[in-house]
Amino acid sequence: MLYARPELLLDQAASADASLLLELASRGRVDTGRPVADHEFRYSAVLLVAWFHRMRAGLLPEAEARASLRTSQSLFASRGRPDEPDSPSREATGEEPPNRAEGFRNLSRASSTVWEESGRFEALDRAIVMGRKAVEEGEPGTVSYAGDLDFLCAMLRTRSEVTGSQSDAGEAVEFGTRARSVAEETDDGLSPGCLHHLGLALAHRSRVTGNVGDLDDAIAVHHEAIGVGAAKGVDARQMAAVFQGLGTELLLRHQANGDRKDLDAAIAAGGQAVARAAEPTPGMLQNLCYTFTLRSHVTGSTTDLSDAIRFGQEAVDAAPVGHPDRPAALNDLSVAWQFRDMDKAITLAREAVELSLDRGSHDVRKAIRIANLAQLLGQRFPKGGRPEDIDEAIDLVEQSLELVPRHHPKRAQLVPQLVMHLGQRFKAFRRLEDLRRLTDIQRDLTIHRYGA
Repeated sequence: MLYARPELLLDQAASADASLLLELASRGRVDTGRPVADHEFRYSAVLLVAWFHRMRAGLLPEAEARASLRTSQSLFASRGRPDEPDSPSREATGEEPPNRAEGFRNLSRASSTVWEESGRFEALDRAIVMGRKAVEEGEPGTVSYAGDLDFLCAMLRTRSEVTGSQSDAGEAVEFGTRARSVAEETDDGLSPGCLHHLGLALAHRSRVTGNVGDLDDAIAVHHEAIGVGAAKGVDARQMAAVFQGLGTELLLRHQANGDRKDLDAAIAAGGQAVARAAEPTPGMLQNLCYTFTLRSHVTGSTTDLSDAIRFGQEAVDAAPVGHPDRPAALNDLSVAWQFRDMDKAITLAREAVELSLDRGSHDVRKAIRIANLAQLLGQRFPKGGRPEDIDEAIDLVEQSLELVPRHHPKRAQLVPQLVMHLGQRFKAFRRLEDLRRLTDIQRDLTIHRYGA
């Protein structure tokens, strides 16, 4: 059960059951209702609880993990006390040797779930550590081994998105490439999911390094994934994520080269994703919102803007209050509304920020939402002339910078935004402190660029 449902390791009721089991094992006589010797029950119970705490340590913050490890070590040491009858052998109890690769695999997936639900960065780190151990203990050439490599590809890409790490971005591509090679040699062959993760890793590495060739490769890999899915008759709902990934990559290439064909193709791919999903996810809908917004800005099409607002509202409706995707959906909808009603756009953007959970110092996605609100306030300032708009815009960009690691590529966009808002305020009010800050930022940028 622990291997099959590792999420139970964090359940308070499961911890209470473990304590009760130890209490039963400590009694002189145990009525199990089954023909099993007391010492055999005691041995099995203590062993089970020891493993419970050992596995639980892999999902806890460091301070709590140490306590759980100490508990497991003391229990492992106590299960063979000399004052008890000889401990039964594995053969006597029917106990199978633990599958270490499977154990690490389940722990890595459980840690990933904790990361997704809580945003605790240490959980993401543990998912990668446990994923590496699963690969080390796994059997090369098997489907499960390819799956472990694929999982590491996805997790390393995710961590690189958070930290901006080029090494993680490179490793993600390496593990994704290995997963592809292994999968090709198995009986099951390549899966669209494996290619999907490799494509996303290539696209992300392109963003980190600026190598457009990686983006071309990512798009080619996603087209291959679509072909594999069609040949294998993969369920349409599974293919929806593949089309979503393709649409994202085409949009990135459009932003890099300005080719209108890529923008049109991105909208087409996003439409395919929504069409294939029985219930489109908020992410699929908000991607379409953003791409239609961008095309309306390029072409001036009011129809595209109406479609952007429609898909954006559908994304918000698909993510009710409390849903983790609601802040992102509100943010993208605000971007669309700025071209029709700036006050409404600011209200939506503010709600997106307010609903964003506090995930600590590494939260680039929240930083993007804060910066978007600042951008909208900066755009409203020249029209309304309200000093509080530009003051808040500057404060917000500074907040967003605090959430982005020092070497993350997103800072290259946030610092110029801060300079722009400071310039707006200086032009309007001629405050010397704004001029001094602009000079300081320029000096820091020069030192960073030239090492002076």
